Formats: sequence, structure tokens, C-alpha cells
Amino acid sequence: MRGNNSYFSVYEFVQFIYLLLAFPISYMIREPKKYNTIFNILLAAAVVISFQYILFGILYYTDTRYTTFHASMYPVFIALLVSKFIFLKGEVLKRIGIVALIIFYAAGAYGTLTRSVWISMVIALVATVGFYYYDNNRERLQKYSNFLIMVSAVATVMFLYSFVVTSVETAHKEGLDYATNRSERLESLSAPSSDASFLMRVEIAYYLYEKFMASPLIGEGLGSSVTYKIFGDSELYYPDSVWFYYLWKGGILYFVLAVWLYTRLFKSAIRIYRASEDLTVRIYMLAIIGGFTAMMFYGLFAPQLIKYSKLNLVFAILYAFVISEEKKLDA
Repeated sequence: MRGNNSYFSVYEFVQFIYLLLAFPISYMIREPKKYNTIFNILLAAAVVISFQYILFGILYYTDTRYTTFHASMYPVFIALLVSKFIFLKGEVLKRIGIVALIIFYAAGAYGTLTRSVWISMVIALVATVGFYYYDNNRERLQKYSNFLIMVSAVATVMFLYSFVVTSVETAHKEGLDYATNRSERLESLSAPSSDASFLMRVEIAYYLYEKFMASPLIGEGLGSSVTYKIFGDSELYYPDSVWFYYLWKGGILYFVLAVWLYTRLFKSAIRIYRASEDLTVRIYMLAIIGGFTAMMFYGLFAPQLIKYSKLNLVFAILYAFVISEEKKLDA
């Protein structure tokens, strides 16, 4: 480890150990019903957390943001609830309960004042429903796949380019404000380059780019930090982007490894989803596909995929479910 801070080097390394727990968990828990029980408990716990966010974020109308691992689970939970809703056809009471939970979680997420969570929840819903209908009609839609991928790639590049250009121009202007309350944070979604917190991400991204270029192959190592110069002077060990984190601390090698692992997770989940006849397995594989699509987007603006040990433990359980079911297919 070539990083600066030995304590944080160890701390960051431990976060990845949590993810490796997926392998022993996959041997200890093999029945889909047990995984379902675990996540039903987590869904119930999320109700309590949502109540807290609603109480303090909406009813008491505080301007305190909640960016803990609890709020970061909303995209995955929304994907799971939507997946359950899709497959539980004919079970009216359960579907009503699922809709009620989605609304309650949405209210809780609104109380967090975290814009990336809001957007990621919408993406989780769209990705889950979208993949379900795409897979059901994939033979008919197959001929459009390459076109859709190309359009999505071009649109993404254009969006990022225009965002960076606008942000750089705005950074030279005076009078930038932080969106702190509910209405301001909603309004800032339509004009992100006028919000200082968005521009702080642009500033730190520039410094991380410089650090990456200084050691592009293996990065600076765990424990390294970066400091704001324009929008403050605070020191960061986790930037507001998991992708910049990979490039900064692990270089191209770590970034490629992370992309490969995420790609393998998606491919495995899709394979299991299509091959399994177990309803519970299909529900969770669809939720993993939709939920992790949202988390990939979330990773553009937050480090939650690698920052919180409790969140990594939840991810490890999901990974374990995929590993366990993949072993059954390969047996």
C-alpha cells in the first residue's frame, strides 16, 4: 500500500474484505427462501429508517442531509419491491402492500435531501421494469439492440461534455450558492452547474485526474487523500464518485478489475434469471439487475459502493445469492 495514511489504508482494505464474505456466505446459505427472509428483515428495517427520515426531514422540516448507508440502500430496495410487484401477479393484497412500501420509501428518500438517491431510485424502477419487458420481447427487439447502445453511449458522452463545459464556465462566476433545503435541491436538478455542491465534484474530479495521470497504471494506493482548493479546504479520502476512486487509488488495473467484476455480476444474474424456474430466484435476479444498474449511476456521484462496511455486507449477501445459484446451474 503506497498511500499516505496507514490507518485509512487499513480501513479501506477492510471494506473490500466485507465483499469477499460473499464466498463463505454462498456456502453457508444456499436456499433462496433464506435469502428472501434476510431481505424481508432488511425491508422491514428500512421502514423504521424511512420513518426517521420522514419525521426529521419532512415533518420537522430540517435541512439536515442524510447520506449514511441506510439512504444508499433505497435504489436496491426499490428494485426489489418492483420486482416482487411484477412477479406476484394475482396477489392483490401483497401488491397493495408493495405499492405502499414504495411510496413510504420514496417519502423517506425525499426526507434525506440527497439528490443522487432520488435519481437512483427512479433509475432502479425504470431499469427493473425495462429489463423485464426487454427480456420478454428480446427476440423482437434484438435487431434494435446495437442502435440503442450506440444512442445511449453518444447521449452519455454529450451529457458529460456539456455538464463539464458548463460547470467550468460557471465556476468562474461569483455568487454560487449551496442548495440546502428541499425546494432548492429539487430546482438544482434542472441547473446543476449553478449549485456549488455540484461544482465541488467537478473541482475534485480535476485534481483526481491529475493524480491519476501521475500514476495511471497502479494509482496512488489506499490511504491517499485529496484536498479542495477553490470550494473549501477539507481533505477527502473518498471522492464523490466510486469510478474516480478506482482510477485514483488503483489506476487502470483496479478500474478494469472493478468493471470486469461488475460485468460478471450482471451477466451471471441475467443468466440465472433466464434459466431458473424458481420464482424467488427470478425475483431477486431481476432486482439485482435493476438495483445494481441504479447503483452504477449512483457511483458517479457518491462513493457508497465502497465506503460503508454495512452496505458492503448487504452487497456481499446479494453476491452470495448469485454465486450460490450459479453453482447450481453449473453442477
